[in-house]
Amino acid sequence: MRKLWAAVAAIVVFLALGAVPTLAQEVSPAVPTTPVIVSGTQSCEAVDEGTTDFGLGGTEMTRGMEASCSFTMSDPRVSGPFTFTGAFDCYFNAATQGWSCVGWSYDGVLVGPDGTWEGGSIGVENAYVGFFTGTGAYEGLTFATLSSGLDDTIEGVIYEGPPPPWALPAAASE
Repeated sequence: MRKLWAAVAAIVVFLALGAVPTLAQEVSPAVPTTPVIVSGTQSCEAVDEGTTDFGLGGTEMTRGMEASCSFTMSDPRVSGPFTFTGAFDCYFNAATQGWSCVGWSYDGVLVGPDGTWEGGSIGVENAYVGFFTGTGAYEGLTFATLSSGLDDTIEGVIYEGPPPPWALPAAASE
C-alpha cells in the first residue's frame, strides 16, 4: 500500500511541475475561437460600370462592374479597403414601373491590417449575403456578411472554419 501511495504522490508532483499538461496541450486539438459579431458601414463607388446587354424579356444584364469600397467596422480585422467585380440581372416591372435586380460579386478582396479576406456575395435588390475566407493572420477564419446596399450597413460574424458549401457564378462563364 505504501508503494501505491508513493506512486500516487510522484504522479501528483509530476503533474504539479507541469510536465503532463504541456504534453496534453501538444496533442489536444485546438479549441475553436468564439465567433465575433461585427457591424459597421460600407461606402462604395463604381470604378468601371461594366458592359450591359439585354436578354430575354428585356432583362438588363450588366457584367464586369468593378467597385471600390471602404469598410468601417466594429472589428479592425474587417475594416479597410474592399474591391470587387460584380454582375447584375435587372428586370423591369411594368406594374411598379421600376427595376428589380439580382446581383452577385466575385473576386472580392477586403484588406485588413494583418491579412486579407477573399470571396464574394449574392443577393436581391439591396440585401446581399457574402462569405470571405481569411488569409495571412486570418487564415482559418471566415467573415460572413449581410449588407443592405452599396452605401449602407453591414452586419456579420467572424468565425473559425470554412464558409458553407456554395458556389457563385464564375467570372469566365458570364
